[in-house]
Amino acid sequence: MDEIETFAGTVGISAYSHALMMVTKLPRTIHGNTLEGFVQSACIESWYTNMRLLCEFYDIGGSSTNRDYKAKAFAKAHVSLESKKELNDVWVIASKLVSHLSKDRNPRTFELDVDFSLQNMLRLSGLILEVSEGFENALKDNDSEYSALIHVANTSARSELNYGSIS
Repeated sequence: MDEIETFAGTVGISAYSHALMMVTKLPRTIHGNTLEGFVQSACIESWYTNMRLLCEFYDIGGSSTNRDYKAKAFAKAHVSLESKKELNDVWVIASKLVSHLSKDRNPRTFELDVDFSLQNMLRLSGLILEVSEGFENALKDNDSEYSALIHVANTSARSELNYGSIS
């Protein structure tokens, strides 16, 4: 891999790591009862946007282009069918309720259950983290130079998810 490809890959993995950090840190911030309503809404939108980015990284959902970073460019990442279905539902919610000015923005008429609870947000963040940990293992198996970066991101994310209790 030449220097430009290595730099581009590092940029992609850094953006991935940032998205992972956001989805694991935001749930407790959102539900901490210290945010004004509009800031809380912005944080919920950020959580969904970053979940959508991570889903698209693993080819879950349907609006990415060949200019987007993909897990398969670094290593083959396995996502179980059950996880893929659940994460696809998150991608649909993010796409229709956050990322686009869709006519489907009304959650009362939306076909999927939209659960903003702390427990559900942490559960879904944990699900994408499990996928990320599988990706880390695939990178290690390929002796990828990016495995250490993903390891740091996953360790930080796991620590964040394990912090505190869910009541």
